[in-house]
Amino acid sequence: MTKRITRRTFGGLMASGASLAVLASTGGLAFADERVRLIWWGNPTRDKRTLEVVDLYHKQNPGVTIDPENYARSDYWTKLGTMAADGKLAFELEDLVVFWEYWYKMQEAGLTPPADMQAQDTGKMPEMMMLNAHSVFDFLHSNQLVGCQKLSKDEVNITMIPNQKDGEPGLYMKPSMLMSMAESSPDKEAAAKVISFFITDGAPTTSCSSSAVSPATPACASTSWPS
Repeated sequence: MTKRITRRTFGGLMASGASLAVLASTGGLAFADERVRLIWWGNPTRDKRTLEVVDLYHKQNPGVTIDPENYARSDYWTKLGTMAADGKLAFELEDLVVFWEYWYKMQEAGLTPPADMQAQDTGKMPEMMMLNAHSVFDFLHSNQLVGCQKLSKDEVNITMIPNQKDGEPGLYMKPSMLMSMAESSPDKEAAAKVISFFITDGAPTTSCSSSAVSPATPACASTSWPS
């Protein structure tokens, strides 16, 4: 089943702290026929762990080749933007248009920084609009609060995003790492197998104690899990 990307899921993708995209991609896309293209962004530690899983997959699946591509965070989103413009990610165009029209209206009303100013924020915390007196609040993950406070002379508080009118939560559960597959992937089965491997067989390479890893994971079966 192919799942369309709505504004909400798109926002989750764009906000991910470490996206991977499996193009058989964190991010993170996967296109594949005989090869699987894996794109992600992150620091050297994430690169090392990701490549360890790739090597493990190659050993267990000699007929498949994963082509890894890692980028700096700002370059990663530029890469995905180019691929989306070329139709290689198959985002639902109508939702994207509505999403960007919303932010355009916010900018025109002076409720958000103008595009040229916002472009100065490449994802590094010191460049956040809030920390440079260009906005009164910003979207922040809870684990970034301490770092944000160190860069601000004013006290920084954190609160939940308000619920919607129908009571639907304004927030959603999101892991630190997202993996996604392009709808236009010519071999979705191959891409899905790579994603599944990262979540199950490959996950212990990172940490068997992670809350994202199930005790049922084969390689973690002998690990002691908290009750």
